[in-house]
Amino acid sequence: MTKHVVGKQTLAIAAVAAFALTLGAGSTAAMASVGGNPVAMSTVLASDQTPEDRLPSEDGQPFADGMGLVNETSRSLGGTETTNYWIVLDADANVCLVGKFTSDGFSTITCTTPENFQKGGISSLQYSETGYAEAYLAPDGLQAREIPVGLEQLDSGLISGDSRAAAEDALTFDSGDGARGRIAEITEVQLLHLG
Repeated sequence: MTKHVVGKQTLAIAAVAAFALTLGAGSTAAMASVGGNPVAMSTVLASDQTPEDRLPSEDGQPFADGMGLVNETSRSLGGTETTNYWIVLDADANVCLVGKFTSDGFSTITCTTPENFQKGGISSLQYSETGYAEAYLAPDGLQAREIPVGLEQLDSGLISGDSRAAAEDALTFDSGDGARGRIAEITEVQLLHLG
Protein backbone atom coordinates (compact mmCIF):
# COMPACT_ATOMS: atom_id res chain seq x y z
CA MET A 1 0.00 0.00 0.00
CA THR A 2 1.26 3.43 -0.88
CA LYS A 3 -0.54 6.52 0.38
CA HIS A 4 -0.04 10.03 -0.90
CA VAL A 5 -1.32 13.16 0.79
CA VAL A 6 -0.72 16.75 -0.20
CA GLY A 7 -0.15 19.02 2.80
CA LYS A 8 -2.84 21.50 3.82
CA GLN A 9 -2.82 24.94 2.19
CA THR A 10 -0.61 23.74 -0.63
CA LEU A 11 -1.07 23.44 -4.35
CA ALA A 12 1.83 21.12 -5.02
CA ILE A 13 1.32 18.32 -7.47
CA ALA A 14 2.99 15.11 -6.42
CA ALA A 15 3.52 11.64 -7.78
CA VAL A 16 4.43 8.42 -6.08
CA ALA A 17 7.21 6.41 -7.67
CA ALA A 18 6.73 3.05 -9.23
CA PHE A 19 9.44 0.84 -7.87
CA ALA A 20 11.08 -1.71 -10.13
CA LEU A 21 12.56 -4.37 -7.94
CA THR A 22 15.08 -6.80 -9.39
CA LEU A 23 15.05 -9.85 -7.17
CA GLY A 24 18.32 -11.39 -6.13
CA ALA A 25 19.39 -14.12 -3.74
CA GLY A 26 18.35 -13.83 -0.11
CA SER A 27 16.16 -15.09 2.64
CA THR A 28 12.61 -14.11 3.50
CA ALA A 29 13.38 -15.23 7.06
CA ALA A 30 16.02 -12.48 7.27
CA MET A 31 13.48 -9.97 5.98
CA ALA A 32 11.05 -10.96 8.70
CA SER A 33 13.56 -9.92 11.36
CA VAL A 34 12.89 -6.23 10.66
CA GLY A 35 9.67 -6.47 8.66
CA GLY A 36 7.06 -4.06 9.91
CA ASN A 37 9.52 -2.09 12.06
CA PRO A 38 10.53 1.04 10.12
CA VAL A 39 12.76 2.30 12.94
CA ALA A 40 14.94 -0.82 12.49
CA MET A 41 15.33 0.09 8.79
CA SER A 42 16.56 3.65 9.28
CA THR A 43 19.25 4.99 11.58
CA VAL A 44 17.72 8.43 11.01
CA LEU A 45 14.38 7.30 12.49
CA ALA A 46 16.20 5.51 15.32
CA SER A 47 17.98 8.69 16.42
CA ASP A 48 16.64 10.96 19.16
CA GLN A 49 14.51 13.87 17.95
CA THR A 50 16.19 17.28 18.15
CA PRO A 51 14.53 20.70 17.70
CA GLU A 52 15.77 20.75 14.07
CA ASP A 53 13.92 17.47 13.42
CA ARG A 54 10.49 18.89 14.17
CA LEU A 55 8.16 19.64 11.30
CA PRO A 56 7.78 23.38 10.64
CA SER A 57 4.82 25.27 12.07
CA GLU A 58 2.04 27.25 10.45
CA ASP A 59 -0.03 29.40 12.79
CA GLY A 60 1.56 27.68 15.80
CA GLN A 61 0.67 24.16 14.61
CA PRO A 62 2.82 21.64 12.70
CA PHE A 63 2.11 22.38 9.03
CA ALA A 64 0.88 18.82 8.47
CA ASP A 65 -1.38 18.81 11.55
CA GLY A 66 -4.44 16.68 10.88
CA MET A 67 -2.70 14.64 8.17
CA GLY A 68 -2.15 11.59 10.38
CA LEU A 69 1.56 12.14 10.97
CA VAL A 70 3.06 11.38 14.38
CA ASN A 71 5.01 14.59 14.93
CA GLU A 72 7.21 13.06 17.64
CA THR A 73 8.70 10.70 15.02
CA SER A 74 9.79 13.38 12.54
CA ARG A 75 13.50 13.54 11.71
CA SER A 76 15.16 16.03 9.40
CA LEU A 77 16.80 14.62 6.30
CA GLY A 78 18.35 17.98 5.45
CA GLY A 79 17.64 20.01 2.39
CA THR A 80 18.79 21.58 -0.81
CA GLU A 81 18.67 25.24 -1.84
CA THR A 82 15.01 24.76 -2.79
CA THR A 83 13.51 22.05 -0.57
CA ASN A 84 13.67 20.76 3.01
CA TYR A 85 12.90 17.12 3.83
CA TRP A 86 11.79 15.02 6.80
CA ILE A 87 11.10 11.36 7.40
CA VAL A 88 8.18 10.70 9.75
CA LEU A 89 5.84 7.87 10.66
CA ASP A 90 2.09 8.17 10.32
CA ALA A 91 -0.51 6.84 12.76
CA ASP A 92 -0.46 3.46 10.95
CA ALA A 93 3.37 3.21 11.29
CA ASN A 94 3.87 3.86 7.57
CA VAL A 95 7.08 5.59 6.50
CA CYS A 96 6.41 9.08 5.14
CA LEU A 97 8.67 11.43 3.21
CA VAL A 98 7.75 15.10 3.66
CA GLY A 99 9.10 17.75 1.30
CA LYS A 100 8.53 21.50 1.62
CA PHE A 101 9.71 24.16 -0.82
CA THR A 102 11.60 26.99 0.83
CA SER A 103 10.29 29.55 -1.71
CA ASP A 104 6.52 29.18 -1.56
CA GLY A 105 5.87 26.60 1.18
CA PHE A 106 4.25 24.06 -1.17
CA SER A 107 4.65 20.61 0.31
CA THR A 108 4.07 16.94 -0.28
CA ILE A 109 3.65 13.98 2.00
CA THR A 110 4.26 10.57 0.45
CA CYS A 111 3.84 7.42 2.56
CA THR A 112 4.51 3.73 2.05
CA THR A 113 4.26 0.63 4.21
CA PRO A 114 7.35 -0.49 6.14
CA GLU A 115 7.49 -3.61 3.93
CA ASN A 116 7.53 -1.54 0.74
CA PHE A 117 10.08 0.87 2.24
CA GLN A 118 12.36 -2.06 3.04
CA LYS A 119 12.03 -3.49 -0.48
CA GLY A 120 12.49 -0.31 -2.48
CA GLY A 121 12.58 2.84 -0.39
CA ILE A 122 10.30 5.83 -0.92
CA SER A 123 10.21 8.50 -3.62
CA SER A 124 8.43 11.77 -4.08
CA LEU A 125 7.98 14.32 -6.87
CA GLN A 126 6.69 17.79 -6.15
CA TYR A 127 6.37 20.83 -8.31
CA SER A 128 4.62 24.14 -8.35
CA GLU A 129 4.84 27.33 -10.38
CA THR A 130 8.08 28.19 -8.58
CA GLY A 131 9.74 24.85 -7.86
CA TYR A 132 10.48 21.27 -8.89
CA ALA A 133 12.08 18.55 -6.78
CA GLU A 134 12.48 14.79 -6.85
CA ALA A 135 13.47 12.89 -3.70
CA TYR A 136 14.55 9.29 -3.18
CA LEU A 137 15.23 7.66 0.19
CA ALA A 138 16.42 4.08 0.58
CA PRO A 139 16.48 2.06 3.80
CA ASP A 140 19.79 1.49 5.58
CA GLY A 141 22.22 -0.74 3.75
CA LEU A 142 21.40 0.28 0.19
CA GLN A 143 24.19 2.14 -1.60
CA ALA A 144 23.52 4.11 -4.81
CA ARG A 145 25.86 2.94 -7.59
CA GLU A 146 25.86 6.28 -9.37
CA ILE A 147 23.91 9.48 -8.82
CA PRO A 148 22.28 10.70 -12.07
CA VAL A 149 22.94 14.20 -13.38
CA GLY A 150 20.92 16.83 -11.54
CA LEU A 151 20.60 14.84 -8.33
CA GLU A 152 22.72 15.04 -5.18
CA GLN A 153 23.02 12.81 -2.14
CA LEU A 154 22.65 14.53 1.22
CA ASP A 155 24.47 13.41 4.38
CA SER A 156 21.26 11.67 5.51
CA GLY A 157 21.31 9.45 2.42
CA LEU A 158 18.40 11.25 0.76
CA ILE A 159 18.94 11.82 -2.96
CA SER A 160 17.25 14.96 -4.26
CA GLY A 161 17.21 17.38 -7.16
CA ASP A 162 16.04 17.48 -10.77
CA SER A 163 16.96 14.53 -12.99
CA ARG A 164 15.11 15.69 -16.11
CA ALA A 165 18.46 16.17 -17.91
CA ALA A 166 19.82 12.76 -16.86
CA ALA A 167 20.47 10.02 -19.41
CA GLU A 168 19.59 7.34 -16.84
CA ASP A 169 16.03 6.19 -16.27
CA ALA A 170 16.59 4.62 -12.83
CA LEU A 171 18.63 4.82 -9.66
CA THR A 172 20.35 1.52 -8.93
CA PHE A 173 21.11 0.53 -5.35
CA ASP A 174 23.31 -2.34 -4.21
CA SER A 175 22.80 -4.11 -0.90
CA GLY A 176 25.77 -3.44 1.31
CA ASP A 177 26.89 -5.06 4.52
CA GLY A 178 24.42 -2.93 6.48
CA ALA A 179 21.36 -4.15 4.58
CA ARG A 180 18.93 -5.41 7.18
CA GLY A 181 16.89 -8.35 5.93
CA ARG A 182 17.16 -7.53 2.24
CA ILE A 183 15.70 -10.08 -0.15
CA ALA A 184 17.29 -8.43 -3.18
CA GLU A 185 20.93 -7.72 -3.90
CA ILE A 186 20.02 -5.01 -6.39
CA THR A 187 17.12 -2.57 -6.27
CA GLU A 188 16.22 -0.25 -9.12
CA VAL A 189 14.06 2.81 -8.50
CA GLN A 190 12.52 4.43 -11.57
CA LEU A 191 13.33 8.14 -11.84
CA LEU A 192 10.11 10.08 -11.38
CA HIS A 193 10.45 12.52 -14.25
CA LEU A 194 9.80 9.75 -16.78
CA GLY A 195 6.08 9.42 -16.10
